[in-house]
Amino acid sequence: IVNIFFINDLYPQNTKKATKTYKEANALYSVGDFDSAIEKFLKSLKSDPNFCPSIYKLGLSYKKKNLFSNYKNLFLSYIDKTCLKNKDEVNFYLGEFFFISGDINNSKKYFDLVEDTLKFISLSKYKSNINYYLKNVDKELISFDSITSINKWHYQYTPYFNPNTNTLFFTARD
Repeated sequence: IVNIFFINDLYPQNTKKATKTYKEANALYSVGDFDSAIEKFLKSLKSDPNFCPSIYKLGLSYKKKNLFSNYKNLFLSYIDKTCLKNKDEVNFYLGEFFFISGDINNSKKYFDLVEDTLKFISLSKYKSNINYYLKNVDKELISFDSITSINKWHYQYTPYFNPNTNTLFFTARD
C-alpha cells in the first residue's frame, strides 16, 4: 500500500515539474528563442515523457529551426500517445509534411484523420491535389536515365557530383 501512494505522489510531482518547465519554454518559444525553448521542452519531457504540450511545442520548435526529421518523428510519437488537445493540428502538419516530401499516400492518411476540417483553409486544396494525383498520375513525375557522357546536349546546367556514390547529376533540355 505504501508503494502505491508513493507512485501516485511521484507522478503529480513529475507533471508539476514538467508543467513549470513547459511554461518557461513556451515563453522562450513565444519570443522566437527556439534554441533555448528546445532545451527547456526537452527538460520538461525528462520530467514527464508523456507530457503532451511539451511534445507538441517541441515539434513546432523543430519545424521553426528546419529540423524536419526531428519534427516529423516527434509528431509521429505524439500521434501514438493519448494526446487529444492538438490532434487535428498534428495530423494536418504531418499530412502537409508528407505532401511536400512527395509521400502522397502518407499525406492522404494524415489529412483524412483531421476531424475539424474548417480549421484548416488549405486542407481541401491538399486533398484535391492528392485525389487528382492518385486518379491521374500513374507514372513517375521525374524520370532518370543513366548515361555515360553529357556531350550530346547543347544546354548543360551546373552538374553535381556525389563523391560518396561516385555519381554525377545534372539537368538538360532536349
